[in-house]
Amino acid sequence: MEIIPINSTIHYKCALDIYHSKDDGMTALRRLFRAWCLKKTRKFSNEDLRHAWFFRGDASQHRIGGYLFRTSVNVGGSTLEEPDNWALEVIHPDSDNKSRRWSIEITLSKKDDSCVRFVTTSKHWMNEGYIGSIPADPKPSVPAYVRSIVEANDFVCKKGDELVLREPKEIDVGGGKELFERILSSERFLPIVVVSKSSFGDGYNIDAKALHNQLLGNANVYLLSNSRAVSEFNYFSGQDFRCMEGSLRIYMPKVKVDRPSDSYRHRYYSERQLLDNDFESIASEIIIGLSRNARAFTLNDIVSIRDVISQERKYRLKRLS
Repeated sequence: MEIIPINSTIHYKCALDIYHSKDDGMTALRRLFRAWCLKKTRKFSNEDLRHAWFFRGDASQHRIGGYLFRTSVNVGGSTLEEPDNWALEVIHPDSDNKSRRWSIEITLSKKDDSCVRFVTTSKHWMNEGYIGSIPADPKPSVPAYVRSIVEANDFVCKKGDELVLREPKEIDVGGGKELFERILSSERFLPIVVVSKSSFGDGYNIDAKALHNQLLGNANVYLLSNSRAVSEFNYFSGQDFRCMEGSLRIYMPKVKVDRPSDSYRHRYYSERQLLDNDFESIASEIIIGLSRNARAFTLNDIVSIRDVISQERKYRLKRLS
């Protein structure tokens, strides 16, 4: 069995609370992930993915082409159709560099009949024993299944009290106060990126849509669409937490507006910085900070297939005691 090595590098990670319009969220999400797996392996004979093990769990690896799949389930106090926990692990080669390997880990944990906790991590590493020049890290990207979840009409994705947006949201005059109140919410666990309109005319000094797409699931992007909206927002945010015209600011959770020193925790890019640097360099800094190095998970999150196997063993021992 191939395992994910401890020296693997995190490429993307994310955790969300997903609300489903019916009471079968675990089943609906697993169907979505199976569809993603079928698409990834469409060049191979992949009928094995349609068998019951995908939903019911099988810690043995199933090989389809160059892909290795395994799943695990902890029914717990629920049913096999809607278990307490489920996990998927996928290991596969890089499409361009044969010496690089990738892994995808996805876990689902039922919080209640309408809400499922979704956690995912994407990693990469060089083959064991590889000797040679180390290629550059892959460019930041969001897994297609994350986008499918956020864009699906049947799902509502949140992190704390902040709804995960499908695209950047423009804020006009009259919305500045509400936006800053959202930023100050003690139940907001999703970073908010505010981009102010350029001082040199219409538009923004960074491609906000491209940035939002690369931060999907890990931050929301809001656009202050005109100079009046910028002034209104800054009136409520105050001197230390403002976002001046043409600039960008990242508001991390737990803003302490009564402590001016806390403003340094919320990264600020001035208009001059945005104009003097290309999109990739600025976006790379933000994405690494929010999609790779951020505190995405809680202490209680089930983050890997090993965690689900452990939960199943604990529950089995509890029933025997």
